[in-house]
Amino acid sequence: MLHTFLPTDLPSTQRKNFYHLVLDIVGFGILNGSAIAFIGVYATRLGASNWQLGILSALPALVTLGLALPAGGWLRNRPITTATRWSAFIYRLGYLLWIFLPLFGSATSQINWLLITVFCMGVPGTVLAISFNALYAAAVPVEWRAQVMTWRQTSYAISSILISLVSGYLLDTVPFPYGYQLIFLIGFCGGLWSTWHLWQVRTTTPAEPSHTPVKSWVHIGQTRHDQGVRVSVGLRTFLDRGWRKLLQVDVLRGNYKFILLLLFMMHFSQYFSIPLHPLRYVKELALNDTTIGIGNALFYAALFLCATQYVHIETRLGDRRALGVAILLMGFFPLCLAIAQGAGLFLLANLFGGAGVAILMGSTGNYLLSVIPEDNRPPYLAWYNLFLNAAVLIGSLAGPAFAEATSLTTALVAAFLLRGGSAWLLWRSPRMAHA
Repeated sequence: MLHTFLPTDLPSTQRKNFYHLVLDIVGFGILNGSAIAFIGVYATRLGASNWQLGILSALPALVTLGLALPAGGWLRNRPITTATRWSAFIYRLGYLLWIFLPLFGSATSQINWLLITVFCMGVPGTVLAISFNALYAAAVPVEWRAQVMTWRQTSYAISSILISLVSGYLLDTVPFPYGYQLIFLIGFCGGLWSTWHLWQVRTTTPAEPSHTPVKSWVHIGQTRHDQGVRVSVGLRTFLDRGWRKLLQVDVLRGNYKFILLLLFMMHFSQYFSIPLHPLRYVKELALNDTTIGIGNALFYAALFLCATQYVHIETRLGDRRALGVAILLMGFFPLCLAIAQGAGLFLLANLFGGAGVAILMGSTGNYLLSVIPEDNRPPYLAWYNLFLNAAVLIGSLAGPAFAEATSLTTALVAAFLLRGGSAWLLWRSPRMAHA
């Protein structure tokens, strides 16, 4: 069907690349709407604690912090297509192990093996995140990147919506834990589908490092937990230089350090409550998996609808204030969960969360790239990615610690206040150019 929207004079290699890149994200949407969306729920039903769910959320960021620079250096000397293919294949093999988690015995053993698996998956996952950014830039010409990204985001939302509904229904129909094994199998098959299409992508154009449209630097990330859609901005900068040249301290001497602190606070507040959400709607609200699946579907429906209106939102508010609106909308997710007594506010929370993430996906890259110099983007983006992963790591651990010291409801309200405070700071802060 995609072929009908492409010009007839477009080279066949590019046509095939567009086709495979769209079907790649369809496969990832299947994986996302099944295994990824419900792994936290499964861990919660096994009896995972606040800390264990926090570690589950924090592990990918921990591995990325430690490996991003070494992985970039390693990738500089290797064909980017080969690196993307094999890292995707090895990374998605980890989801195969999830199918066999019940065979590991007790609930404690299963949770421990899950954490070990997620940690090990972080290594090829970091390589994949960096190499895919570079592959995308080398496979899609500049003038087509925004359009292909729109196709990908649309396909991602639709496949995630449909599979979330199917997964929720299956989990309430098939006895525990076989239902979870089934959706983990569906997710693994979606991951294989995605990987196969990545193997078909060919590079066709040089990947210029500086003067590229914003959308060519922004991609849907590898993981999603409620509003934790990881959006990578310019990860391929880790391929550009050695670490001494990439992490230039001079970058932090001007206004940019305040911008990084502002974004750090925003991402910290975002991830502060994410590990706590499954505990609230599984243990305290006792929602069934069909309802959770409907909530996931509403999340992606709101994400899709708001993404189509993002240009109008940014035109009216500007990227910085749009970012503030995004994190404020996302703040209503933990607030709705905190005061919910049943499914109604849980479903409403997902509408707020999806709308917020849609704006966040557009405005993060736009705001960031508007305040850094076009002729020296790599070190600025490298520092941002390090601050981002530090915020994910610290926030994912701080939220469960706060909940342990107070209560789950108090921690969710605190997350709303943190997100609201971040929104206020973004809205009120002056436009800061790089120094």
